[in-house]
Amino acid sequence: MGSDSTSFAHFSCVPKSLRQLKRPLSFSPLSPISQIQVLKGVFFKLRYARTMLKLFKKKTGLSLEFIGFLQAFGLTVYCSLISLLMFRGNDLFGTVPNFAGPLLFLLLFSTSVLICGLVTLGYPFLLFWKEKKVVEAFKLVGYTTVWSVGFVCMVLLTVVLRRFVF
Repeated sequence: MGSDSTSFAHFSCVPKSLRQLKRPLSFSPLSPISQIQVLKGVFFKLRYARTMLKLFKKKTGLSLEFIGFLQAFGLTVYCSLISLLMFRGNDLFGTVPNFAGPLLFLLLFSTSVLICGLVTLGYPFLLFWKEKKVVEAFKLVGYTTVWSVGFVCMVLLTVVLRRFVF
């Protein structure tokens, strides 16, 4: 059924129980090589998440207010980069007269929603689920929300001042 090219033996990031499988998994219509690549990506992300959790567990001395500021600032920077990409889209890509333009926009929008959710809710989720610190998790979401509203107000103030003063 399976050969060495479809087994998990040559991937060191895959747990030993899966490396011992001699046939490809049959949970999707993907080819055996595609299944291995998907599983390799999943295990890499799990290992990355464990590493990030260990880093956050260390006592860094950062207050929840400052972590909320960093999350809101990261969200603002990310949204600024995406808006710059959308603002300069015609210069970078030219006009796209077929369905690829709206498809690219929807894919970018969906991915942005996922990234924004991870930036703002990733660490509070770890606090809530792993550390069982429910109050701190909700406080962090609140601080991130307050800082995000502050950044929105700063951007609106900048737009209004540029329009009417300059």
